[in-house]
Amino acid sequence: MAGFASTIFMPLTGLLAERLGWRGALLALAAIHGAVTIPLHAMAVRHPRPAGAAPADPARREHPGRRAVAHAAMRDTRFWILTATFTAHGLATSTMTVHLIGYLISRGHPTTFAATTAGLLGVLSVTGRLVLTAARRRLPVTTIVGAVYATQAAAMLAMPCSPPPAPARSLA
Repeated sequence: MAGFASTIFMPLTGLLAERLGWRGALLALAAIHGAVTIPLHAMAVRHPRPAGAAPADPARREHPGRRAVAHAAMRDTRFWILTATFTAHGLATSTMTVHLIGYLISRGHPTTFAATTAGLLGVLSVTGRLVLTAARRRLPVTTIVGAVYATQAAAMLAMPCSPPPAPARSLA
């Protein structure tokens, strides 16, 4: 469900920034954030256990084999290659997402369009997870990950080639 947060809040942020300016939008979003998260935090946080007390649920205790598996992974080169790859991918995706709104505005799109387009990334993220979960039944994970990375790279490289929006025509 977190993927849908950007679908709601990116367009809302664009609309608020357009109407209230960036400072007013920031204050409005802070008020919304506090109104939602403070009560949820108050309901969800439990009192801490006394120091040294073991968890009441035996399933929450650490399994003795987990430490050995973690140590084996840390010594495996493939683990570090995957770690570096996923870190680089996450960094590239985050950078692109952060700069997408500014890029679209610099190409001549209105702020609300740019924010809504960036917000649609959340819908695409959730949709992609559903499609990839279904694809795992027929394709190896390595093929799926390679296809996702290649598609994202092609989309990013195609962005500068897209034409700017046509000038708005008056209806008069």
